[in-house]
Amino acid sequence: MSMLTNVEPVETLRALARHRARITETKTVQRSAIDRWVENGWEVEKKNRKSVRLRKVKPPLDVFQQRVWSLLYRLSFQYLTSTIPSELSRKNSDPHPIPVVAIGDEIALAVRCIRNDTPARVSRALRIKFAHLPIYVRVSHEPVMPISALL
Repeated sequence: MSMLTNVEPVETLRALARHRARITETKTVQRSAIDRWVENGWEVEKKNRKSVRLRKVKPPLDVFQQRVWSLLYRLSFQYLTSTIPSELSRKNSDPHPIPVVAIGDEIALAVRCIRNDTPARVSRALRIKFAHLPIYVRVSHEPVMPISALL
C-alpha cells in the first residue's frame, strides 16, 4: 500500500495548473438546462447558438487550497497532488486527508489549509491546537531535525 494517493509528476499537471489558477469555474451546458444550473448558483457568462457557458465563483477554502497548490507548482516541485484532497496513510491508522502534497529533491511538504470565516489574528487556541504537529527541516545533508531545534 502506498503512503500517498493522487501524487503525479508535475509534467502531467499543466492543464490542471491553468484550471487551479482561476477563481471561477466554467461549464458549458445546453440552453434547455439553463434554469436548473442558475438555481444552483451558476451565472450566464456567454450565450452561444446551441449552448450557454456558465460561471460560478469557487468557495473561499477551495480558492485558498488551489492558490497554495499553484504556488508549489510554480516553485517547480517534481511531484504534486492531482486531486484535492490527497490521503496520507500511516501504519496502523486510518488515512488522513491532506489537501496539498508536494515532493522535491530535498523537501516534501504536506499542507493542510485552514480558513476562518472572519479575518482575525491567529488565536492562542488555534496555535495550541496545532502545536503538536511536527514541522521538520533538513539543513544541507545533515539528519532531519525538528524546526523547534533551530529556534
